[in-house]
Amino acid sequence: MLGHGFSPAELEKIHTEIAKLIDDTIKRNAESRKFDAEVGKLNTEASKLIADASKFTRETFWYPMAVVTGLYCVMAVIMTVIYKLLH
Repeated sequence: MLGHGFSPAELEKIHTEIAKLIDDTIKRNAESRKFDAEVGKLNTEASKLIADASKFTRETFWYPMAVVTGLYCVMAVIMTVIYKLLH
């Protein structure tokens, strides 16, 4: 036995277990980086969807306004033509 109380076989077993733990940690860190990248992609996609939703919200407001304004102008032209024809 060595001075620290472990036999060479026990030390080898401990070193093997440490190596396994290090490998497992490296694999988990790699998986974590993959998940972080995926979360970044999902956040980017969510931002795009929010921007599109905002655009559609603006369009659903302004489209009816444009239609109503157009109808108002058409009515004004029709009324003007009728007025000119009657006078």
